[in-house]
Amino acid sequence: MKKKAIILFVLLLSITLLLSACLPKSKNKTKITKQKTKESETDARTLRVAYMRAPTLNPLIDIAEQKGYFRQNGVKIRKIRAQGAIGLLTKRKADVALLSLVPALSAFLDNKDVRFIAAISNSSSMFLNTSRFPVSRFPKDKIAEVKKVGIAKLTKNERLIIQMLLNDMGLNVKLIKIEESLQESDRAKMLTEAKVDMVFIGSKKTRDALQSKGNYAVFDAKEMLKDYYMPSGIVSTKFALRKKPQAAKAFVKALYQAYKYINDNADELISILENKFHLSTPAANFMYKNLLEAGAGHDYVPNGNPAKLAASLASITRLENPQRDLSKFIIKKYAEEAVK
Repeated sequence: MKKKAIILFVLLLSITLLLSACLPKSKNKTKITKQKTKESETDARTLRVAYMRAPTLNPLIDIAEQKGYFRQNGVKIRKIRAQGAIGLLTKRKADVALLSLVPALSAFLDNKDVRFIAAISNSSSMFLNTSRFPVSRFPKDKIAEVKKVGIAKLTKNERLIIQMLLNDMGLNVKLIKIEESLQESDRAKMLTEAKVDMVFIGSKKTRDALQSKGNYAVFDAKEMLKDYYMPSGIVSTKFALRKKPQAAKAFVKALYQAYKYINDNADELISILENKFHLSTPAANFMYKNLLEAGAGHDYVPNGNPAKLAASLASITRLENPQRDLSKFIIKKYAEEAVK
């Protein structure tokens, strides 16, 4: 009898210990599951934003942060500074980026997972600051004689735009020799000394000075590019939009709100340009004016025929599959819903 009691006691003790060991694990498992769910929900509301430290569209992010527009729309952002935003997007290391249409469309035509979801400005202000006016020492009817061209030190994509302009003039870009010179005055001097046949400059003052010295042919790059409609905007990927559709819409809306705000509060944006991006007051005012003239948030879906730009890019870069379905490239609903 005593032996049976001991065995019963041991069994009860074993069961008690077993239950006590299992219950906390069950609670811990529930806690871990809830934590993972919470982290998953947080990730869905967080956008990784690839950006370059440049005073073009990035100040809009600063304004949106300062005014709480991201928070108001239920999205958090994590900024990733990088030169190759397209690479970060296609490698799924970023969810959105602020880019011009040219690199985004180039990547799309090259079968990369890239989607253009909202227009912020209708041209690359940085490009126009240095290259708005192509000036040739040959008259327009003899433009085919251009062999050397002087340009500023530009990014790969800005140089691509220049190649498109030269191509639009009927020049074979493969036969054109490019000379880089940082200072606009040096490029103008290269032209007057006939060291190059054409230069790209940004200021009307330099353009007028050249015209006063000789019979130069002057073009307007902005006018030439208008049919190609090259906006800078918000670029994402099909993968990111599938994973974080609401966050993408909220991001677009917040940037449009930031643009609307700077229309009536120039001083705040100019202050950011001066202090964070270290621009002089005249340069900051010029950039602000440029951004307003771009019409950000008004023409939120690019107008025109993207096939024309795609064909031009393909003719220069020989991208594979230039006839790829462009209707999948521009996703209008993100911009349209952001301004409802």
